[in-house]
Amino acid sequence: MTPGREQRIRSLLEGPVAELMANGYTAVHPLLGEVDRLRARVAELESAQETEAHPAKTQWAVEIYDPRHSMWVAPTRFHAPEVAADAMKDYEKSTPTWSDGSPVQQRIVRETTTYTVEPAPAVTEEPTP
Repeated sequence: MTPGREQRIRSLLEGPVAELMANGYTAVHPLLGEVDRLRARVAELESAQETEAHPAKTQWAVEIYDPRHSMWVAPTRFHAPEVAADAMKDYEKSTPTWSDGSPVQQRIVRETTTYTVEPAPAVTEEPTP
């Protein structure tokens, strides 16, 4: 979230919207129904900034179900969902069925990796002789 957008959300949550919410006007405007969601998201972002070591990394994969081994296999990862969707179409054209004639099952999955700062381990002092 950009600092400017964050400031606009904060001013909205702390300004006239907060006053209306305090007086029970939650259905006056569709925006008011989003206030709790926005507050939760701001709190989530603030806590993530304190514990996040690196930005989250997201990638997509086209998984193919291997019925012989009863598992999903993802041969390649992609940087965007649109690229994964294009790859899935290509896979469907080139291999629509297995050698026994059964259809190949495919799905697009999103993988998100987060990097969290862990608390330092407790250091125990060894007794001195």
